[in-house]
Amino acid sequence: MQAEIWCGVAWLEFRAFHRQGSSFHRNRSAHGDRLPVSSSAGVAKMRPMHWLRRLPALRYRTYREFFAGSALSNLGAFAQSSAVIWQVAEMTGSPEAVGMIPLIRVVPTILLSLPAGVIADQLDRRKVLLATQLGLLGVAVALGWITMSGAVQLWHIYLLMAITGALRAFDMPARHALVPRLVPLRHFPNAVTLNSVAWRISEVGGPVLMGVMVYRGGFDFGAFAVPGLASCYFFNALTFLAMILAYWRMPPHLPEFESESERIQSFGEILPAIREGLAFVRKNNVVRSSMLIDFWATFFSTADALLPFYATDIFGRDVSAFSQMQAAIAVGSFLAALVMSVLRPMRKQGLGVIFAVAIYGLATALFAFCPVYWLALVLLAMTGAADSVSTIWRQTIRQVRTPDRLRGRVGAVAGILQRSGPQLGDYEAGFVGERLGVRLSVLLGGIACLGIAGLWYRSKALREYEHTTK
Repeated sequence: MQAEIWCGVAWLEFRAFHRQGSSFHRNRSAHGDRLPVSSSAGVAKMRPMHWLRRLPALRYRTYREFFAGSALSNLGAFAQSSAVIWQVAEMTGSPEAVGMIPLIRVVPTILLSLPAGVIADQLDRRKVLLATQLGLLGVAVALGWITMSGAVQLWHIYLLMAITGALRAFDMPARHALVPRLVPLRHFPNAVTLNSVAWRISEVGGPVLMGVMVYRGGFDFGAFAVPGLASCYFFNALTFLAMILAYWRMPPHLPEFESESERIQSFGEILPAIREGLAFVRKNNVVRSSMLIDFWATFFSTADALLPFYATDIFGRDVSAFSQMQAAIAVGSFLAALVMSVLRPMRKQGLGVIFAVAIYGLATALFAFCPVYWLALVLLAMTGAADSVSTIWRQTIRQVRTPDRLRGRVGAVAGILQRSGPQLGDYEAGFVGERLGVRLSVLLGGIACLGIAGLWYRSKALREYEHTTK
């Protein structure tokens, strides 16, 4: 009887909470998707369930749907990413060939991100994101089909990875510009942290799911069979539907212009708009520093391309060990993000970024020559935790310090550095690993990352930055 009463009370709380969230979003739509002056008082009067008091961003329906869709879609994306790395490692046995995957992905990102940022600052960001998600779904289906047919060649994978990079170039600026509009500014740090939690959950589950699918050999449906690697790609295609549904249900998200002169009227105005975004990054020392420290740290210290060779050549294991090592990074990231989601935002976030980068480099250097498998997993988890903390604070700094009309372009610059750092770093690690050995490649990267943290400690703008939402 007590259980029935408890369930009834919980259901009433949920219904009241859902009605409050829906009312909030109706108010946003009525005011051009901006918070009306009176909405802050309305939000303050809400009485969410106890666990939501620590997760205020989840009070808002549109953000909840975005959060759920991202978690599921990212799960498929990480399963696919791990499958591609393992597939190329099996096909070639070459660290450099595996390192080529992120290099090929990042080239179109670098070339297209700046014009993509202009598009995100001019068009309905929701429509841009719908288009990119449909394109990425098509890539996943193509990967699954050619793998299942047995006709897959290395250039097929490289070509599809290049298309993925081009689509991600348009996806990231629009997404970065969209998220700050889903919650009030005072709850945005919590939204960034929850996004990181969703990302990290997927980062844990994706490689594990890939390992299970590949280990069991896929699925047999009687009339046809889907091999393990192909099943990872088809699963990813299905998960894109969750994100597409979340964007479909959103109201339009047009950029906020202070005057009509800020709206681009012709192609000739695109280049000046790009220059305006670059000028903002160049002049804002805190935003610029938060981007550059991430680029150089991940360029030197990222070594995901070498994990298959740690699994097989160094620890003498199989695909399960590879997926476990990738999952260990994600577990550390997830736990760090989870802790941060229930803590008050740190004021000295710039200093926190610098120390997180130092821990990232130290853990990487210690992992390089670690002789014990379980200890290697712990060190990888430390790298994930440090990277998660750094990511959350860097994104908060950038988004809070950037005006809405420039968020697409600034997000594009951030996207170039954020994606090119680890992906060029993977190629650098594979290139050095092919010539000097896998362990020495990782060690040198970790030491270089420690040097980057020391260099940016001398940056007064980043070291003394204090977070505020006022």
